[in-house]
Amino acid sequence: MRHFTQQFLSTLLAFHLISCGSPPQRPRSEVRSEGSPDCETALRYFKSLDATFVELDSGGSLIGLDSHSKFTDEAMTRLSGCKKLEYLSLVGAPITDAGVTNLAKNPKLRRLVLNRSLVTDKALDQIGRMTNLQELDLGWTKVSDASIDQLTRLKGLNSLLIENTLISREGASRLKIALPTTTILY
Repeated sequence: MRHFTQQFLSTLLAFHLISCGSPPQRPRSEVRSEGSPDCETALRYFKSLDATFVELDSGGSLIGLDSHSKFTDEAMTRLSGCKKLEYLSLVGAPITDAGVTNLAKNPKLRRLVLNRSLVTDKALDQIGRMTNLQELDLGWTKVSDASIDQLTRLKGLNSLLIENTLISREGASRLKIALPTTTILY
């Protein structure tokens, strides 16, 4: 019950940040995350990028973010200090392969949505190293069969969306064989 309450309060705070624009006043020591800039500043920045959802843990560290068209590679550099980030959804964001390199510094990332972003096969060099990923959405990107080997390294994936990519039917079949417990949407 205590965990549920903390999670609820974190979500409520995140909703408050997005809808009201200013967090409740807390001592500065409570709004810093591990080695990253002041969380209040980072959250204001993410809000300016039309973040539609921000989730914080009970200590005020960013664990989830959902944003879209204004989230760029420069914004990705601000995520590198968010060591507790578990969920990132950037549907339609102009993220490139260069921006994805910053995600390798997020060891707890479990869900990554880059649907309709500008990533290509080059980004999979980094994504293929994110062995904690459980869900990966690369739909409507320029990812091709050249990424199959990197994707097969992600043995912990529960779901992989590669709809409307450049991955061929043969490539999707190879993925299904290499990742038999993963639900692959092609």
